[in-house]
Parts: sequence; structure tokens; C-alpha cells
Amino acid sequence: MPPNPPPPKSPAPADLLSEAERDRLLAKLHRTLVWVGVQDPDRLEIDADLLKEEMARDRIGPADLPPEVQPKAGTVDLRHLIGRLIHDKGLSEKEEKVVKELIEVLKAKEAADEERLKEARLTREEAHWI
Repeated sequence: MPPNPPPPKSPAPADLLSEAERDRLLAKLHRTLVWVGVQDPDRLEIDADLLKEEMARDRIGPADLPPEVQPKAGTVDLRHLIGRLIHDKGLSEKEEKVVKELIEVLKAKEAADEERLKEARLTREEAHWI
């Protein structure tokens, strides 16, 4: 996902998100992180600063992260990571800790995106970037 675009200076009313569109996008956002029976996004953008902050709090170094997580770029190759986690026989305690921390970062991203969709004055284009 590309990063969130800056808010427009003054969008035309016709370009603004309707309540029905807002509700539909919120429902879609909730489905994004529900993986059973839903196709995973290939790549997910995350706040690199938030990820670094979480890593520092739990003393996780870049070398501890799965190769699918790119903290400098703020991206996660989500489909490959989920596939690997499903097919690996077991995770070490350290790997399990890292994955749980990544889940917390993804939940924080979902909450921030949801809040922005609920509250921000967005154009349709901006809303779809979220």
C-alpha cells in the first residue's frame, strides 16, 4: 500500500466521501486483517517509526525480524510471511515474540486507518489509498 496522501486544501463537495462509501471502506478495512477465507494483501505498508519503536521496546533487532519485514522501507510481504508461518513446523520463542509484536503493529495501523476513515474529511481517492 502506498503511504497516505496529504489532505487536500479544499476538495469539491462532489469529490468528498459519502457516508455510504465511508461505511463500505470501513467494512473493507476490517476485512483486511481477517485472513481466514480472504486473500491476503501482497504487501502492506506500515509506519516505519512505529515498527522501530515497538522493536526497541521489546529489544528486537533488525536481524531478528523475518525476511518479509523491511523496517527501513516500512513494508511487510504479508502473503509470503503468512504462507511461511502456516507451513513452518514450529517457531522458536524469539520468532513467536517477533510475530506477536508485528501483529500488534498491524493492529495499531488498522486502528489509525479506521480512525482516519471515520473522522477525516477525505476525497474518494484519499480514502481508497487508506
